[in-house]
Amino acid sequence: MTLLPHLAALRAAMAEFPALDAHTASTLIDPNEIYFPKAHAAVLDPERSLVIGNRGMGKSFWAKALVQPSTRAKIATALPSSRLAGGHVDIVFGFAEGEGNVGISRDELALLLETGAEVEHIWRAVTLPEVARLAGTSIPSAQMARLQWVRENPSAVRDMLRTADEVLTQRQGRLVFVFDQLEQLSNDFERRRDLIQGILRLTLAYKSYKNLRMKIFMRPDQRADDRIFQFPDSSKISGEAVLLDWRSTDLYGLLYARLRAKSQVSFDAVAETADIDMSSTDPWTGLPLALIEDERSQHLLFDRLAGQYMGSNRRRGLTYTWLVLHLADSRNQVSPRTFLRAIKFAADNSPSPTETAIDYKGIHQGVNEAAKNRADDLKEDYPWVPPALKRLNGLLVPCAPNVMLERWSNPSIIDELRIVTPKSKMPEWLAASDRNELNQLEGLLKAMTTVGVIEWRPTTQKIDVPDIFRLPDDIRRRGGVTPQQRRKVRPGS
Repeated sequence: MTLLPHLAALRAAMAEFPALDAHTASTLIDPNEIYFPKAHAAVLDPERSLVIGNRGMGKSFWAKALVQPSTRAKIATALPSSRLAGGHVDIVFGFAEGEGNVGISRDELALLLETGAEVEHIWRAVTLPEVARLAGTSIPSAQMARLQWVRENPSAVRDMLRTADEVLTQRQGRLVFVFDQLEQLSNDFERRRDLIQGILRLTLAYKSYKNLRMKIFMRPDQRADDRIFQFPDSSKISGEAVLLDWRSTDLYGLLYARLRAKSQVSFDAVAETADIDMSSTDPWTGLPLALIEDERSQHLLFDRLAGQYMGSNRRRGLTYTWLVLHLADSRNQVSPRTFLRAIKFAADNSPSPTETAIDYKGIHQGVNEAAKNRADDLKEDYPWVPPALKRLNGLLVPCAPNVMLERWSNPSIIDELRIVTPKSKMPEWLAASDRNELNQLEGLLKAMTTVGVIEWRPTTQKIDVPDIFRLPDDIRRRGGVTPQQRRKVRPGS
């Protein structure tokens, strides 16, 4: 039986992959379209309060999936280790969007702050209506009046929390408040920092109750701000932080699940020829378990879909590992959105291969196009990144830090970065007027490292730029093997 019609069908399915725009709190998620990496169980566990993830890694997707009852129920069944099963878990937003589609809005927060209230009191007032409902207690409905009541009645607040906790114990239930998109809390950096610390303080306070929890989705640059965690016992929050990450097996499992959902007959026909154990399947995707858990099986199938090598022989690299390595940031992380975009662009490349669904030429093109999209993604959260990378055009990496700093200082890039960065997204190192230029440029270098755009190589004391960010701005690489190529692609557990 010839596989060519099936490979053509899978190529068409790849080309039809959606753009995968960022999720918002108001976006409804189809439970049937969720892919469940086992490693994400900890991300979804209500007992793990702090989740760290860069843009595109799925913070807002999982935040919404936890709050939406239909998706939460499916997560509880598909990932029992998420501890969402057993008793009734009620999850609501505390904050998710600056305009206040859910929870409290940024403008309302600004008004409450103007009263001089402590930020922890503000967040107690925000979360208290759900607590009062459980406790059967009446409290003021208006935000300002409720804040005043919280400030004036600490004993009543404590009694209400205890009563709600007891009710939840009797019902075998839990109440969880989700906080996402923290960058939209305020346009003012210092005010935003205070609000985030207030969320963390209340998270710690709620941990003293058996059934009240808060779950926070945070960006890596926010996590790197030590001053946010400068309060007693903050390590109880920061120490349990879990990284929202996609390993290579997670990415390929997602790809295969999407392909099978679009073209099941063709997918199964190709998979059956790849020496894959088809006897045990995943109940949610219908995939053979080997294509979810076993790197070797995933590799064999991708060889059928894309060819084995990134050229005529092994010296050019293996398609299965090459794709992920060249999409990785400096922390060896790849966003699922970037990965699927690369596959989509590879399938759009012409001419079409004759014996595979995609080929190494298409993969090269896919990586180049996905790199441009990744830069656009980062621009939304970090507007200062693209100009800083553009200034490095033609630079040879790896290089000494002072070489990169010289590119940014001659002439100084600081004023340009301030122009393109809105106040709401202005990092402290850029906003501070009392710092000299060298300190600000060193702040830029550190920030680029924190968000995964630049890699610090301690063995050589040099810095590097991963291919995903190097290619769009023609930053050149010296000969030799890249750090990503030296590292093994992380398999699934």
